[in-house]
Amino acid sequence: MLLFFSKATVAQGYDNYIGDTATHVTGMGGPIFGFSSIHGNFAFFMGGAGGMVIHDVTIGVFGLGQTTQVTDWTSPDRYISMSCGGIWLGYAFWAKSRFHPSVDVLAGIGSVSTFYKNSYTGNNSDRNRVYFITPRIGVEFNASDYIRISVGAEYRSIGFMKPNDYYSNADFSSPGAFITMKIGGF
Repeated sequence: MLLFFSKATVAQGYDNYIGDTATHVTGMGGPIFGFSSIHGNFAFFMGGAGGMVIHDVTIGVFGLGQTTQVTDWTSPDRYISMSCGGIWLGYAFWAKSRFHPSVDVLAGIGSVSTFYKNSYTGNNSDRNRVYFITPRIGVEFNASDYIRISVGAEYRSIGFMKPNDYYSNADFSSPGAFITMKIGGF
């Protein structure tokens, strides 16, 4: 993926210098919404992202947190929650078209924690660190010169940093859908 992104960036940069124009670098930021599952239960994630857009390549950072309550299947008197953050790499094909395809990869670290249903305090007692990678494919809509909205499908692949007796990687790895809004100069 990185080779593909770097080749596309170099090729576009070369075209811009041939045409005697400056390289096009802008900034963007906005909300991210994710719809997936945890151990077969619906999970909604919400967060934000920001970064640079170099030609049609997105390089940025993001953070996501689970907003739905999912009952811990190993201990029914608890909820389980996941949050994550990391880097965001993406590429928009034919980005000047009103509708165009895009591909993204989100990668980073996060945590899985549990807390008692009647108390939202002390949820750090059972925290497990995870790493993840989430490839995404979607369609992006240029709503204006300053707003792009993406919708598509993704697959979140999770791994625990330390051995875990209660949960497996498959409990948190899941296909899903996303909606992303990029606000910035394009």
